[in-house]
Amino acid sequence: MFLYQNPSESEEEEYVPAVLRRPKVANHTIHESFTADTRDHEDHTFCGVMFDIQCKGQEDGAVPVEFMLITCLAVRGDLGPMTVWTTPGSYKKKEHAKEKWECIYDAEHTPSRQNYQPLDLVSPIRLQPGESCGVYVHSTLPGDDALVYDNQRASVTHEDAVLKVLPGQAHLSNRPFGRHGMWGFPWRERREFVGRVSYGVNYILWNPVANVHQRFPPAFKEAAWLLLLCARKPESPLYWLHDEVLYYILNMCKYDWFSTHTRLRTTSRHERPLRKWSQASSDTWAALSTLKGLALAQLTWPLVAAKARSLILEQMEARPGMALPASAENDLQRNHVGMSPSAQADMLELPSQCPW
Repeated sequence: MFLYQNPSESEEEEYVPAVLRRPKVANHTIHESFTADTRDHEDHTFCGVMFDIQCKGQEDGAVPVEFMLITCLAVRGDLGPMTVWTTPGSYKKKEHAKEKWECIYDAEHTPSRQNYQPLDLVSPIRLQPGESCGVYVHSTLPGDDALVYDNQRASVTHEDAVLKVLPGQAHLSNRPFGRHGMWGFPWRERREFVGRVSYGVNYILWNPVANVHQRFPPAFKEAAWLLLLCARKPESPLYWLHDEVLYYILNMCKYDWFSTHTRLRTTSRHERPLRKWSQASSDTWAALSTLKGLALAQLTWPLVAAKARSLILEQMEARPGMALPASAENDLQRNHVGMSPSAQADMLELPSQCPW
């Protein structure tokens, strides 16, 4: 016979609801995997190539990632005994400094002149936003047909939302870091890596902290503000949710969850009142309450966000320059019964002005 036992007081004190334990980053090593293909003009072949790889930072317009993990490179040519080396920062001024490099791949390959052959790295390269590293792909196969590479055609070989591959230099010696090539000086500048870079990313999860909130795309930030503003209107179904619940919902949304390709109409004449709630129309708050109907219609959140903003813009165009109703100040100061001190502290970290 099993008897129910009440938890002890100590157990009750240790219990923390999930909504109060929001993770800061995705709890899996790799959230998504990508393969970056560089241009391939088959300009040259020789023994090796050195180049830099960069994980884009916030100043480069990158998506909010905690880190990227390069797991594989793919190349083509006669190949043979292949090695891959890496060094922190950049390859520059380290061409012959073997002690500053780490070998992360060493295996022999049969010729593959048409198809890329994967070089699965024993030690994946981990880069945080704004960090870069030098990469050196080399073959000890005699001759000059081991590895395909290109002439430099641009300042960046390949770029996407996370990764940037930069031009480098080719190596004409079949000895790693060799100082003598087949034609004398062993290095040829202004060359580009030809092949594929496979990598995974670990995303930052949204939290109500200013420096985290600002790293997310405009559509996500607008949606976050929209949820919090709606939760301050009694007419909205979101009013009955604690702020911790809204934070938890946003925390579980990927950075592009609210993205929409719909171009929202606006004019320069109304940009200023759009960014300052003190000049917004009193009907704006009534427009926000229409989200209740949109939510009941089970529209996707990108459409909800776009529709809500369109309604706000329409109200502002109809009555530009009107002040908020007196009740709006109280709405913005809403404090649900039972809100934890941590939730109140989180709210204080968010910007006081709507970023629209």
